Amino acid sequence: ILLTVDGKDTYEMPVNNVTDMLRGDAGTTLELKIRRGDEEQMVHVTRQTISRPCVPYYGMIDAQMGYICLEAFREGAFAAMRDALATLRDKGARKLILDLRGNGGGSVGECVNIASLFLPRGQHLMSTKGKVPSSNFDYRTPLEPVDTLMPLVILVDGGSASCSEILAGGMQDLDRAVLLGERTYGKGFVQSVRELSGGGTLKLTTSRYYIPSGRCIQAYDFRHLNADGSAKTLPDSLTHVFYTRAGREVRDGGGVKPDIVEQGDSLPNLVYDLMDSDELFFFSTRYAREHAGEISPTEFALTDEQYASFVEYIAQSGLKFSRRSQDVLKLLREVARREGFGEETKSELDALEEKLSKDVTSDLHHFSADIKELLETQIVHDACHLQGALERQTIKDKQIRHAVEILNNESEYNKILGR
Repeated sequence: ILLTVDGKDTYEMPVNNVTDMLRGDAGTTLELKIRRGDEEQMVHVTRQTISRPCVPYYGMIDAQMGYICLEAFREGAFAAMRDALATLRDKGARKLILDLRGNGGGSVGECVNIASLFLPRGQHLMSTKGKVPSSNFDYRTPLEPVDTLMPLVILVDGGSASCSEILAGGMQDLDRAVLLGERTYGKGFVQSVRELSGGGTLKLTTSRYYIPSGRCIQAYDFRHLNADGSAKTLPDSLTHVFYTRAGREVRDGGGVKPDIVEQGDSLPNLVYDLMDSDELFFFSTRYAREHAGEISPTEFALTDEQYASFVEYIAQSGLKFSRRSQDVLKLLREVARREGFGEETKSELDALEEKLSKDVTSDLHHFSADIKELLETQIVHDACHLQGALERQTIKDKQIRHAVEILNNESEYNKILGR
């Protein structure tokens, strides 16, 4: 808990003000007073430039399968991908899972260079087309490849956008990789940034981009808006058919649809309430601090007794959970009353309310499998940081496990790609 910044009390201070006080030029210093658990201490901090790694984690899943998480196509993404791929190949990787979930894009140049790792030099990956000739450009892989044959599965979801869609969609069109996960965001526009005289900037849409099959995957129609002003999405019935190099059918509009559509794990609302709570944070950080050096990212598991202590901690904390089912039930009672069915449905609705009115402790035990996994992952994150959490994900994540199955089944992999 941050108590003071350079002697200034942060109690009831707006978060933005605290942020402004913490920021400054690299190399300058500041003094913080913090509370960790029951202990208060002074900390002297030297500011540094913060740079998130483009590849926060890569590693081996088994003796022949590598995994790379690419977070963004920022400057240095290609170098990070190239080095990660080289390291994994040296360790024996002959198959690869590339995780683009939640990757919102970045530099097209980095994207095309990364595609060069897996495609022949000179391969067409994307073209842009606009109203003026200067907007038209053809992007081809500029470098000699590292491996054009390595079996590859690319994971995508609704947070995969822009360059992630160019890379994933291009690999799909060229039958170079199997795509697994959820439909991508659907950004098929190219913007140019113009400086304005008043000191601001204007982001102007200048063209659309098209991946190798010729399709544009733009999902939102900004020319024809809904009544509330939001952009319309193109229904599947109005999309057009295109074909991959091997003749597989793909469609434009609405993002890139994976070859294997698989939703991520669905969780009860109680889990999301816990994720947003201070109580989960306090419990996990305290546990990680008390068991420092004992937590293995892939092997860590809470005992039943440890989980029971967490349940007791949450029950005593007074944490309030939002019960959507009870809110809906209340609305249903009101609607039934207005329509004249209040008395006829009362006994059934009372019985339903009794089933839905469990206490917090009962809910924590009922959903123990999901909550325990959430708590274990949070503790690993606190103890082993982001790399540890991502390493744990490689053995716990449903979509990664499915990708492993596909890569270990050569005939199924080739069948999906139309070979």
